[in-house]
Amino acid sequence: MTLRLVLCAALLLAGGPACAAETMREPSQQEPDVAWPTALIQRRTLRLAGDPARPVELEVRLLTPPGPGPFPTVVWNHGTAEESVRRDMRNHDANFATYYFLSRGYAVAVPLMRGYGRSGGTVSESVCVSAACGFNNAADILAVLDGLGRDPALDLRRVIVAGQSFGGFNALATGARRDPRIRAVVNVHGGLKATRRDWEPLLVEAVRSFGTQSRVPSLWIYGDNDLHFPAATWRMMRAAYAAGGAPTDVVAYGRFRDDAHTLLSFSDSLPLFAPRLDAFLAARGLPAAVIHPEYLPIAPPRASGYAAIGDVEAVPHLGPSGRDLYRTFLRRSYPRAFVIAPGRRVEESYGGFDPLARALRRCRAVSEDCKVYAVNGDVVWTRPAPVPPPSGFAAIDDVGAVPYVDEGGRAGYRQFLAMDRPRAFVVASNGAWSSTNAGTDPLSALLAGCRAKQLACRPYAVDGQVVWTEPKPGAPSQ
Repeated sequence: MTLRLVLCAALLLAGGPACAAETMREPSQQEPDVAWPTALIQRRTLRLAGDPARPVELEVRLLTPPGPGPFPTVVWNHGTAEESVRRDMRNHDANFATYYFLSRGYAVAVPLMRGYGRSGGTVSESVCVSAACGFNNAADILAVLDGLGRDPALDLRRVIVAGQSFGGFNALATGARRDPRIRAVVNVHGGLKATRRDWEPLLVEAVRSFGTQSRVPSLWIYGDNDLHFPAATWRMMRAAYAAGGAPTDVVAYGRFRDDAHTLLSFSDSLPLFAPRLDAFLAARGLPAAVIHPEYLPIAPPRASGYAAIGDVEAVPHLGPSGRDLYRTFLRRSYPRAFVIAPGRRVEESYGGFDPLARALRRCRAVSEDCKVYAVNGDVVWTRPAPVPPPSGFAAIDDVGAVPYVDEGGRAGYRQFLAMDRPRAFVVASNGAWSSTNAGTDPLSALLAGCRAKQLACRPYAVDGQVVWTEPKPGAPSQ
């Protein structure tokens, strides 16, 4: 007797042709990188006075989340830039620290230092690595804070001074001024290099001076492969800063890509620093919970262990074109995402603010059953229902090992081996068999069909593994 199930149009019938799968749509063009979240960010450009002892007008960009406020406020300080782009600075506030703070309900004020953007004055950091240089910049930052105090939408009783690179150096200097409005300092790979060959000991001594005077809690966020400030350098800086009694916590996240100094340019940085920054802020009574998730990329699922990231054959719902697209995905730089759906529907996206959201959006335009398969270097896809573990009963391509079936069943098993995944092959002790690669859970579909026919089928193979185990001695025959 041959089992014949009609579960869906793609079901393989014994003695019939293999399932006919839907042709995959041509992959869409890669969307341009998205520099900002799609959610609205309220943006204003202000002109505020700098240090009154050295009169100058500074450009300040103010970013706020929805609502009237008053918002706790982060003064975010930028890094250095090449002379050719200092007067542009269009995207200097588009980074994942800015998005982090907006998502927690903070306003973010970004003052442009002297000589940058439309701020007056001239740039000095290229020749100045000293505490005095940092304190001059701190005077400008505190003057900006005074100007922001006239805005009723800002709560200047809860101020964080933060920055990256040159901006982190300036944030440490500002914290050393002991302004009572400043509740915390966040230093992301902060430092300053000059054209002088002895810049490193000068930097350490400048930071030592900041630490001697500061009593504001600070969080230092550094990687091991920073091409500007290597691990040995920033560890000396931190030791010198802490020696003066300044309270510090450190997030030493190890290596990041080819250069840890690029941390805030990529969304895959968030898991490295956000949990520790949340804990640091919460311990000081500052907002740390996400209240505006629209300013963050979609959090990817956890790694599932389903398959190795480079195992192309393990990916479900792929035909030849889909496998080629997955190989392309594997060559993409992070951040990247690969999404699958039945019918050979696949999407891949990389770069920009949220490649996972882009891939899901394109897939869901034509399918209601899109699932994330891989994000960055992790396979995150999980089977919709458990399957038996590999049994080691036989190699997957050993057609002669399949029990109970006749020559027609062995021909059907060969057709099963040619199917795309997900796929399943079941047998019964009376020689009945069936296989399919339709839908998201072919094994459950086959077993349900067997029950409807009052046949006691057992799984023989699922995807690339034989799961069959011999019946226990004395077990009733099927």
